[in-house]
Amino acid sequence: MEGKSPLGSSIIFDNFKLLFKKIYYFRLLFVQGAWELIAELTLLPSDEDGISAAVESYHALSDEIQQIFHHVLLKTMECLCNLHSISKNSIPGSPGYMQATIDQILLETRNRAKCLVSFSSFIRINNANEVRAKIGNMEAFMI
Repeated sequence: MEGKSPLGSSIIFDNFKLLFKKIYYFRLLFVQGAWELIAELTLLPSDEDGISAAVESYHALSDEIQQIFHHVLLKTMECLCNLHSISKNSIPGSPGYMQATIDQILLETRNRAKCLVSFSSFIRINNANEVRAKIGNMEAFMI
């Protein structure tokens, strides 16, 4: 161990840990931003009470948009899955207020995923069985 001191290794480890935390939080912010963009479109329900309004909005869409809407459902569920996965794999030992935020994100993503699955059962989509199976599997991953 010539030329290495325990103090130097500790500093490198601490710097690596800090860098890892920053990468994690930037990734979380990116996925949260993507989800916020999807939510602003108001094409999808944000909770169980909004499903009927979202179904009505879907039926008001042109046939061309309805034909490709299954892509919106899949990408939305992927976004929720990524947000859930990133949050679930958060860095152990996060401060308490951060853990409470992470727990809230986990709860919200599960609820929105459940809502998205329910919504998909009320609309006509291309490749319905395949799409519903995929989003159902992604929802199950979040449990």
